[in-house]
Amino acid sequence: MKKHVLLFVVLFLGAWVTTFAQTFNVVFKVDMSVQIKKGTFNPAADKIQAKGDFNSWGATDMAKLAAPQDSIYSATIACAAGVAHYKFYFKHGTTDVWESDQAATASHNRETNITAAVTLPKVWFNDEVMPSGHAAAVTFKIDMRIPFKQKLLTTGHVYIAGDLNGWSTTANALAGPAADSTYSATISINSAQLIHWKVLYGDKNGNTQWEGSFSTTSTNREDWIVDGPQNISKFWNDTDPSVTLKDGALTFQVDMSTMYELRMYNPATDSLRIRGSFNGWGDGDKSRAFMNQDPLSPNNFFLSVGFVAEKVTADELYKFRMAKKTVTGIWAVAGGDAQYERPFSTGGGNRVTQFAGQNNQFTVPATLYFNDIYPAFVIPSGKTITVNFAVDMSNALDPAKVPITFDPAVDTVYLVCGQSAWAAAMGGNGTNVWKEDGDRVLKLAKSTGNIWIGSITVGAGGFNGFMYTYEFGHKADGTLQKEGTGFSNWARRVRYVPMTGSRAFVQPYTAKVDQWTRDEVKPSTEYELWPTGLSDVQDLGTGIPTTFDLKQNYPNPFNPTTTIRFSLPSDELVSLKIYNVLGQQVETLINKSMRAGSYNVDFNASKLSSGVYFYRIEAGNYNITKKMLLLK
Repeated sequence: MKKHVLLFVVLFLGAWVTTFAQTFNVVFKVDMSVQIKKGTFNPAADKIQAKGDFNSWGATDMAKLAAPQDSIYSATIACAAGVAHYKFYFKHGTTDVWESDQAATASHNRETNITAAVTLPKVWFNDEVMPSGHAAAVTFKIDMRIPFKQKLLTTGHVYIAGDLNGWSTTANALAGPAADSTYSATISINSAQLIHWKVLYGDKNGNTQWEGSFSTTSTNREDWIVDGPQNISKFWNDTDPSVTLKDGALTFQVDMSTMYELRMYNPATDSLRIRGSFNGWGDGDKSRAFMNQDPLSPNNFFLSVGFVAEKVTADELYKFRMAKKTVTGIWAVAGGDAQYERPFSTGGGNRVTQFAGQNNQFTVPATLYFNDIYPAFVIPSGKTITVNFAVDMSNALDPAKVPITFDPAVDTVYLVCGQSAWAAAMGGNGTNVWKEDGDRVLKLAKSTGNIWIGSITVGAGGFNGFMYTYEFGHKADGTLQKEGTGFSNWARRVRYVPMTGSRAFVQPYTAKVDQWTRDEVKPSTEYELWPTGLSDVQDLGTGIPTTFDLKQNYPNPFNPTTTIRFSLPSDELVSLKIYNVLGQQVETLINKSMRAGSYNVDFNASKLSSGVYFYRIEAGNYNITKKMLLLK
């Protein structure tokens, strides 16, 4: 009897081990249609993977099925018999994207019981099923308490604008306000689409106020429309009225001396405006848009803009804009609004400063140059600089990365100017007119492999900065295929010729090879913030002064930045230091040998407390001390 029992146990355990030690090929399928349409998964660059206990939560790449099922990804994985736990995963750019937890399982993972080789039914990533595409009733509810507190929204109307209505500014009005200052409207929108939209309203001054930029690829609001009735509730500008709100004033300053020297701006006849999120990007309210000319320094302009109930730390977006009395040359042919600046420091995008909720806040740095063209960048009389550009077109040959592929045998590649000031410096006449975003101006030649090259020579009256993109002419259909551009910062490349000093440029110079891209924002390796070799101290490039001088800092009082200007009639060892009222040194701004010339130094006192400070310069036998006042 004991032998029979023992035999039974052995046979049972053997069958149990045999069953559970077996592995079976299991086919997993996941549909990425929704993520592709949302733009959160890029089939050309992202890899969908299966991760589970069958691969020790490692990574098994999944392959795309053939069209028309090319949004479905599949992988065959050897799985042990029993319950398999798993999720799907991909990396989008630098972001790890896991599926959400499963509410129906104890492990919160996907689970399936494996007893034989099987092809599992297709699932949707994150169980997001593609909507039908039929009309859905979408109710927008926008909390407008902030504009009411700012006393800007009084009798004006509130609207929704976006690709849902062709970005019409009047097609979809919101009714309101309700008791909680909420405006609302129900709009019929087809599902299965990612809509891009913003809110706008007419303020008390007759300006149109738009919401600012959002942290999305398009910088607009983005919402995925599903089937059936749905609500989209937002705060104006995504600013919760319960956050810290303060009144304050922000002073903007810009130096137009370089633009005057380059004969692109005349302070005697032209005027200067500022446009930004705080004035609806318009000139309707002159007190918030028209820059004031400094009577003691005609090339300097300033404007203090007041804010009421503004969110502390809110980003204030802006750009300067020339209003030229006579529009000729490049300004007349460039198209669009060529008189807007495209700052080098943002790759042509908007400038931004954070609102601090103070009555005497200044931008950082306190004084800017139009387009970020510093005097030191100017090419002196009788000089030229030549830059060799190169672009690798390999990405344009990949059908997964471009809608129309580049044909290196017959297609032509061009470098596209991205700034009107640069176009003006190059000249606005001729068959191929230089202009901002102008087509087919500088044709490049094929070099080795997939590299195309071209040169640009800039003479006196130009400057050391280049903002640009690329395009190619596709001979087969006559189209122009452009790199991605838009309103984002760094939508255009920025390059400088290295410098050895003010108005002294390294020659010859060949820029680093660029990579063709359809992405709107260019790689950080393809834009530069400052010319290599040029000191952070700004050489004004105005020649050798005849006397030693230290100017009063400007602005004064200041918070938290101010600019100190000084002149050296000869080469000297220079020391520029900051002291408190007790005579204690609190900052060293300069301690080095410098050539004769005139200089600006920006001083940021954000780490210091309010009070009186002294700045002292020593240069050879010269020394001067002056007082300044920090008010926070």
